[in-house]
Amino acid sequence: MKKLWAAIIILLLLAFYVLWPSWSVYQIYSAVKTKDAETLARKIDFPAVRVSLRNAAVQKIAELYDRPQSQLPSNPVLVARIKQEAASRIVDASLERLVTADNLIRITSEGGQLRESVERILRDHIAGVGDSARNADPATSGVGKGGPVVRTIAPEGERPAPSYGLHNVKSFAMLSPLRFAIGVAKHATATEADLTAELSFTGTDWKLTAVKPRF
Repeated sequence: MKKLWAAIIILLLLAFYVLWPSWSVYQIYSAVKTKDAETLARKIDFPAVRVSLRNAAVQKIAELYDRPQSQLPSNPVLVARIKQEAASRIVDASLERLVTADNLIRITSEGGQLRESVERILRDHIAGVGDSARNADPATSGVGKGGPVVRTIAPEGERPAPSYGLHNVKSFAMLSPLRFAIGVAKHATATEADLTAELSFTGTDWKLTAVKPRF
């Protein structure tokens, strides 16, 4: 009887820690491949993912977002602080629109490196923020010199869309009894992971709860 109970417990643990999270990962993978935004919204805790991305998004927007030199102080410390504060305001107001199932599908389906895809989305968004601000202020309408400047990234030509499989997984770790960390690369031939995705048991299901990109 003890052996039977031990076997049952082992099977339950195997189902909970291996089969169930693996099925969740497969559902996310299939949803990305078929561009199924509804399934992604169900299997990804987007509010938690947005929180996990905030610091990385602020840092990247601060790199891409500049104002004309005439509007900046000469002290480099103050310049860095101004950029960081501007980036924080943009991120706090925009994460809900940036981190969506549609943008996830866009990033994972287009060619090129993950960094390039993320920068392209952020650059497009910053440009949209600048246009909205100028349109909302009649005094600056039609004036381009006073607005934010977006550092563009030169395109590297068309590349085939990546394919995903076990070779894209570069690392795996158990962070807690209810949380795994999976290092994933956009291209299977990469030697290092582009990001770390965290899968957690939340509510009544295993879901993607955090994404930490490596820029």
